[in-house]
Amino acid sequence: MIDVDWLTKASCRGLPPHWWEVASFGNTQRARDNARARAICRRCPVQEPCRQRAERLGSQGMIVAGKSLDRLGPTTRSGKYYRTCSYCQETFVADHMKRIYCRNSCRVAAGNRLRTERRRSSA
Repeated sequence: MIDVDWLTKASCRGLPPHWWEVASFGNTQRARDNARARAICRRCPVQEPCRQRAERLGSQGMIVAGKSLDRLGPTTRSGKYYRTCSYCQETFVADHMKRIYCRNSCRVAAGNRLRTERRRSSA
């Protein structure tokens, strides 16, 4: 049995999970979120168990214990990657790093939302 009692003491509990996803180049809002997440992590009383859990689960592309984990390597031996869907924010396992949606319905919904926003801005 894995001890997860420390999770109740984590400083990040209840905060938006996307703050801990490593920012891509040029994404200034995500970079601000990352800075906020690092500051929260540095003050957290449970950094060590958090880091150990992240390494065990292969939480790459995330900020853990105040540091960015390598975002380019596979998270499992089979070459799968843990990603967060760009539309619904669910975590899913992808077979390559370029996949950004967890399922086709999220991809379609994101495209529809983008087309609607473009129509509104051009009108």
